[in-house]
Amino acid sequence: AYARLQEAILGGRIDSPPALLRAAEPAASSGRGVDERRRSNRRPSRRVLVGTLAVMIIGGLISGLLGIPGTTPPSAAAAALNHLASEAAAAAPTTLGPGQYLYTETSGPVLSSTSSGGPGKEGFRWYQLGTVQQWVDAQGAGRVVITGGGPAQFFTPADRAAWIAAGSPPIGDPSNMIDMTTTYQPGSPLPVGAGNGPHLQPVGQPIPFPLPIYDVSKLPTDVSTLRSEIAQGTTGISSIDRPTGLGWCTSAACQMFSRTSDLLQGPEFGSTPALRAALFQVLASIPGIQLLGTVTDHDGQSGLGFELVAPASSMSATCNGTKETVPPPSQPTTFEIVVDPTTTTVLGTSHTPPPTVNLPCTGVVHAMPGWRDLVASAVVGNDTATS
Repeated sequence: AYARLQEAILGGRIDSPPALLRAAEPAASSGRGVDERRRSNRRPSRRVLVGTLAVMIIGGLISGLLGIPGTTPPSAAAAALNHLASEAAAAAPTTLGPGQYLYTETSGPVLSSTSSGGPGKEGFRWYQLGTVQQWVDAQGAGRVVITGGGPAQFFTPADRAAWIAAGSPPIGDPSNMIDMTTTYQPGSPLPVGAGNGPHLQPVGQPIPFPLPIYDVSKLPTDVSTLRSEIAQGTTGISSIDRPTGLGWCTSAACQMFSRTSDLLQGPEFGSTPALRAALFQVLASIPGIQLLGTVTDHDGQSGLGFELVAPASSMSATCNGTKETVPPPSQPTTFEIVVDPTTTTVLGTSHTPPPTVNLPCTGVVHAMPGWRDLVASAVVGNDTATS
């Protein structure tokens, strides 16, 4: 059996590992689907690798055959993603009837910033957790509710130490001004900084950061065409097409991974099983992706993890009319996506950029990590229902 497996791997005849994926399904799942998954305590947890025995055996076997000790080759990630594509293609489509909405709730930092440590002292980064609840109907109209608040937290121990060294100044937004409710209509004007899709229309307060609800109804399902549009930034979805990152995501693989992961996680309207399958195939085609096995996202949800470590490269920029070359950051950016292997739902996406980047006309600035976890999704009967 070992010899046959070795021959199949080296001969390129293994392209889908259903047994591997089945074994990697989260053992801690209590039988609740993502539709029922609601949590009251959303403090971030450190990623914990809990790879199953099957993942360890297959990963170790392939690594040994290819002479890469302790690593899972990119081909294993591509095989797993292509298997997810076949599962997504076979899924039943989500349909919305009259008066129905697709409700999603995500958690993650809703406010993050950097503060100066004072003369001669290191600055520090902090964030506040929150939730974004979104309702969208079959025509692309709906509502968004952002709930922030809670104590400010630090991205790293070094940020906390720099805050203490600065005299522990007040940080965060204790007034909860980040709480807001926004409605939107298809075709309404796109405010500065808002997401695309049905084009968010602010009510009461302007939108200070992107809230993407992607209109994916016009995206192609041909994998080659879809990959080209995502790579070139010509999908027609402005919040997807614009470059990702500020100087820390300059490679083509980095841009592709970030854009494709966002489209898979949504929230979106106009999606089909064929489109989701094509997006997983696009993700599988990106070089450098590693299969992590079973991991947990920041909200504690278990799924199959994939990672891309993307070294930044130099970039050319014009500053005050002068074209200059900006050197790359000294550390790479790490992207991660967590997928429920039983439903192909993207549970979490995250990125960890280098601590600082050098921007034209600005100089060295602090880069903010970020993550977004899907903690609830359901078809509901009105734009206030959550189950």
